[in-house]
Amino acid sequence: MATFSSSFLDQIRRRLSLADVIGRYATVQKRGSNLLACCPFHKEKTPSFYIYEEDGHYHCYGCKAHGDVFAFLMEKKGYTFPEVVEELAGQAGLQIPRDGESDRKDNLAKEQRELFHEIMEQAAKFYEKQLLSNRGSQAKRYIDNRGITPKTQKIFRLGYAPRGNVLSEHLQGLTYKIDDLKTLGLVKESRDRPGEHYDNFRDRLIFPIWDNRGKVIAFGGRILGAGEPKYLNSPETPLYHKGHIVYGYHLAREYKAKEAPVICSEGYMDVIALHQGGFKGAVAPLGTAITESQVRLLWCLHKEPIICLDGDSAGEKAAFRALEIALPVLQAGHSLRFVSLPPGEDPDTLIQAGKGSLLQNLYETASPLVEKLWNTTIAGVSLDTPEQKAALRKKLFGFLGKIRDGSVRTGYEFDINARMRAHLRQLSADKYNQERGHSVKRHFQSSFARQASAKATALYSINVNDLQTRILFACILNHPGILSDVEHEFMEINFENSAFMTLREEIMQYLFDGLKLDKVSLNNHLYGKGLRDTVESICNASTYTHARFAQPTENQDVVLENWRRMWHFCQGKSALEQDLLVVRDQLGLDPTTENFSKLKRLQEEIALLKN
Repeated sequence: MATFSSSFLDQIRRRLSLADVIGRYATVQKRGSNLLACCPFHKEKTPSFYIYEEDGHYHCYGCKAHGDVFAFLMEKKGYTFPEVVEELAGQAGLQIPRDGESDRKDNLAKEQRELFHEIMEQAAKFYEKQLLSNRGSQAKRYIDNRGITPKTQKIFRLGYAPRGNVLSEHLQGLTYKIDDLKTLGLVKESRDRPGEHYDNFRDRLIFPIWDNRGKVIAFGGRILGAGEPKYLNSPETPLYHKGHIVYGYHLAREYKAKEAPVICSEGYMDVIALHQGGFKGAVAPLGTAITESQVRLLWCLHKEPIICLDGDSAGEKAAFRALEIALPVLQAGHSLRFVSLPPGEDPDTLIQAGKGSLLQNLYETASPLVEKLWNTTIAGVSLDTPEQKAALRKKLFGFLGKIRDGSVRTGYEFDINARMRAHLRQLSADKYNQERGHSVKRHFQSSFARQASAKATALYSINVNDLQTRILFACILNHPGILSDVEHEFMEINFENSAFMTLREEIMQYLFDGLKLDKVSLNNHLYGKGLRDTVESICNASTYTHARFAQPTENQDVVLENWRRMWHFCQGKSALEQDLLVVRDQLGLDPTTENFSKLKRLQEEIALLKN
């Protein structure tokens, strides 16, 4: 049986909010200083289930349920303890140690951790006090010029780090050891004079960084004059691992119950400006790129947090990088949305300019992840040749291949296939109109444009006759296991019969839902949707007379091979028919002997295929 060290379990407790875990199963309310909910373990109308975040446990004063985060999931989901640890470790971004593996460097004794938290709290208070002193006048002017109110300043506990070694002298005067200050990143040892130390933050506006429970664990400092770096952050310490912390998380969590949108912006000032502008769910990653652990933290706040980074090329790259990080961990009901700000703008500048309503509108119309993926990938891409189209498809499906959840990946593939077809149809229709010199609006209101759109649709669909349709369907209905192999080709087929279109939609929905791919289960699903007659009109002796390989008793590999052979045959015939449409148009515009010969040759080739 798996065993876990107490220090590893403590890491999970520290990185996860008990209220967030419980909040997935019950609505957590804040009443005064208390967090409570209607008990997830028994029916009640008046909340009696209390969550004690600081102590890491819950207690129901109705049914007497009591425990920590591990006990909660064991009771709620019926998991074993190792299963609970595995699930929560994943949410916390932790790897489960192998047997005998030493604990990580941030495993601290409880007393040591409490001391470190105490030191960081004293440092935060010191910086806050300095901001309000004469020493902090320049920093205070900067804050005032940025429009930060005293109330917001207090909420975010802004401070000032003076020149010199004032902080270290103050903390040592409180009997804290210089080695502990060094461990926490508050001081650094001089390279030139070993044994001498200096304050890490000097003459900077200070932003305290909190853990998920609101305890100060690190600092960020902005330079007030000229110099580099513009922003200086605490190094990694036993308390602080930047890839697992989201700035402003504990403040955003307070507004979770109010369904405030969660907006992941770029930095400290964006979060502060958004919060002051009424967007209380503002947070930011602490680093150049969002991490998988931070994505999971955002999902604890909202099922579809909004990524809103600066409106420049760097911001766009960072947003797409967040998309790539999220792809592998996407799950049903959890995703990201994206906002593209006007070029050169960020949330802070828009708030300062009084454009909060513009931000509100942008957030309300934020793009789903799949749309961001599509728009970014096709931007500036030429699709004039089959090779270019194949390259785009390969790139898109390369991204989709990273999605670990099978049902989510299938849904994305279905969506991207539909977008690809629609895009190619639109390009073809545009080209069709352009070649004929017509000025037709993009939405094709004229009857001629509707005909052009119909011809464009034919250019990227595979046309099949009634018998071919029944054979292709029979293969899938009798051998659903081939569906994952022929899904994309199946979606390219153009069915004129609406019953066949409905049948395909239900089959693809069945695949999307991740249900069992066997003949009985699929047919039962389809019968339940009222499609028994359609299925039985396909799977019968009449169909099998022309295609014995489609029978349920045939080997699946043989079925797959013949399905693809028939599809390619239909594809070739459709290509000839599509060429025929083009040549007929050319002949009408330019009735030359050459065009007439092309038309006759294509008609003969199609006639041979039909025979």
